[in-house]
Amino acid sequence: MGTLLDVAVTAAEQPTALSASEAAVQAVDAVEARLSTWRDDSELAQLNAAAVGRPFVLSHALLEDLRAARSWWLQTDGTFDPAIGALVAAYDLRGSGRWPTADALAAARQASGLDGLSLPPQASSTTPPPVPGATRRREGLRIDAGGFGKGIALAAAGRAALEAGATTARFDFGGQRFEVGPTGPNTITIADPRDRRRPAVSLVAHGRSVATSANSERRRVVAGRALGHLLDPRSGLPATDFGAVTVVTDDPVAADCLSTALFVMGPERALTWAAGPPDIEVLVLEVHGDGL
Repeated sequence: MGTLLDVAVTAAEQPTALSASEAAVQAVDAVEARLSTWRDDSELAQLNAAAVGRPFVLSHALLEDLRAARSWWLQTDGTFDPAIGALVAAYDLRGSGRWPTADALAAARQASGLDGLSLPPQASSTTPPPVPGATRRREGLRIDAGGFGKGIALAAAGRAALEAGATTARFDFGGQRFEVGPTGPNTITIADPRDRRRPAVSLVAHGRSVATSANSERRRVVAGRALGHLLDPRSGLPATDFGAVTVVTDDPVAADCLSTALFVMGPERALTWAAGPPDIEVLVLEVHGDGL
């Protein structure tokens, strides 16, 4: 998925710990094979290449992944939207970066949006399970797992480690943290959004997932202008680079999706949104001149 995974596992015996760590890595490998858009042979890449208007049969795992992403798309009024692959390509965010022409940006916006992907309804007690298919409604629609893939991989890794006999497990996947088991308090340092090498604040998390969205790691200057990697799906433009958003919650998928969505919302709206759900905590770091 274009990043690094760090795993720390404890168990009653060393062989069990080794088996649990291997099970966690294999679980992440399986998610990568399903969701990665850094490779052409993943299941998600095949969906992105499927013919428009023709149902593409999904694995049940990918269907559940997409349903989870769709849920957060709805709950955030579209500030989290994984169907921005065309915009990612327009800005060449996987390469050296570029500012697209007005025509290229308009075409990418036209292709983007999760409303362009049709998913089958969930089964109820009175209806049989539907065929797990998805249909692309418009040409150019591309789902990018960059905003939710790490969370799904972390959830799978945590389950696999515990099922393999781990007592506790701690993961750091490209900066997103997740703990399972009675790990006790864990101090996590949040970097200054202007300089990742400089700590800004520390949080104490108890068996939760912590995800931060900021442009400090991937900010670049293109044609004399700063280009961040976090895009606003509503406008197609880079989101306002005000600082950083950190989300702390039990569900790593929620943490992953929401850190992106709340950054796109901006600091004030992010804090207003976060005042609602009781099980989600949010920290906003806003840059003001030379300070935070």
